[in-house]
Order: sequence, then structure tokens, then C-alpha cells
Amino acid sequence: MANLLLFFAERLCMRFRSPLTEAILLKRHWRFLAEIALKSQKRMMIYCPNTGPLVSCDLLGSRLWFARALDFQKDCLPVWELVEADGGHLACVNKEHRIPLVVEGITRGVIQELQGYNFLQANAVYGADIAVDLILKQQGEPCFINIEAVTWCTSTGDGQFPDSQAVGTERLLQLMQIRAEGHRAVMLYCVPHNGVQRLRPSAAVDPNYGHVLQAAMARGVEVLVYRGRVDLQSIELDIRLPFVGLAAGLS
Repeated sequence: MANLLLFFAERLCMRFRSPLTEAILLKRHWRFLAEIALKSQKRMMIYCPNTGPLVSCDLLGSRLWFARALDFQKDCLPVWELVEADGGHLACVNKEHRIPLVVEGITRGVIQELQGYNFLQANAVYGADIAVDLILKQQGEPCFINIEAVTWCTSTGDGQFPDSQAVGTERLLQLMQIRAEGHRAVMLYCVPHNGVQRLRPSAAVDPNYGHVLQAAMARGVEVLVYRGRVDLQSIELDIRLPFVGLAAGLS
């Protein structure tokens, strides 16, 4: 890997920005705020960096862990990072970690399908108006990657995506356009949840998503699923998971 890629990953180390503090979830307000109770019984509000429904991750009385705001954000609320999800597994609810996690996974060689590149750009643009999470390049040949964070896990270990209707479909269509123009296009599902054993499209929430995903794969868009091992100090991608529930030959 080129020094640029190593430098990028080191700056985005997936250790939490501060020691985490344990609390109990009392209630979510407007999805971006959470009311919690500390061990001292003191109540306070923290910021929730995930406005999705957080299925199985926002149950009343769940244990959670939050990080303090950075020094230059002294007026900001602490940030909700982890939760003991339904089933007792640790899960990270902070969607902002998905790109750093993938960058680190590429750099450490965990994501074997994305090796051999020597340039990386995050939060990039393709063409005039298509935003992509990552671009990798090797001798001018680009690979365009979008990353979805998965936090929903069923009691049988099935990760589910999406957890809201119409979430993610547009990003699949954009990757299909990129692939149709001759470039490598990858949809990568980042799963920072210790309980997930496999991933499947959530037909109950959005039956159209699975159809669009299947069409994207048939047209050459690659699908990768990697789970992150979560503890109270850090997260790191460690294993590729299967994507199931699609037609034979595409899972």
C-alpha cells in the first residue's frame, strides 16, 4: 500500500476518541437525541449519530456506552457509540465509523477483494453529481465503493438491511450507472455488531430493495459484507459474512 493510504488509515484509527461511559437508555427523542441514566442515577441527554429506527438497538433499559465530545467541541453533547443490543451482543450505532472501518480493513489486508490499490479518496464525487464513499485507484483504474452500516440483527443472527423504506436504493442505482460505464463498482455492508452471522435484504421493510440489489449484482456490481468485532475500546473488521436470501447464483 502506498504511504498515502497508510497515512489515511492511521489518522482514522478505530479506537474510540475517549474512554466510554456506561449508562442506561431511557428514551430516544426525535431520533437524534437519547435520554440516559448514569450509574449515579443522574439523567442527561446525548447525541445519537444514527437517525434510523435502530431496530433491536434502542430498547428501553438497554445498556449503552457514550464518548465525550472532542476538546474543540466543548459545547456539543456526548456521542452515543455502543449498545448492548437485543440478544446481549455489543453493537456500534455510530454510522460515522463505517468509512474509517473499511479504510482500516483495506489497509490491514482484511478485505482481500480490495487489495492492490495505491490511492484512496473518501467522500468523493463521480461525474457531476454522484457522491461515493470511497474511490480506490491502481494505475489510473478506479474502483468506486459505497458503504452501508448495518445495526439490525434478529434473534437468529440474521443482519437485516435496510431498516427503513427507500433507504439505500438510490445508492445502488448509482453504482449500476458507474458499472455500466465500465468501472468497478462495489456495495460494501459494514456490520459492527457481534451477533450478526449473515446478512439478508429486509423484504418486510422494503421488498423493492432486494430486487434492485439483485439487478445490480446481475449487472456486475459487487457485494461484500464484513463484520466488525466490537469491544469497549475499539472496533475492527475481522470476517466476511455471507449475503443470503437472493436468487440462486447471486447470494
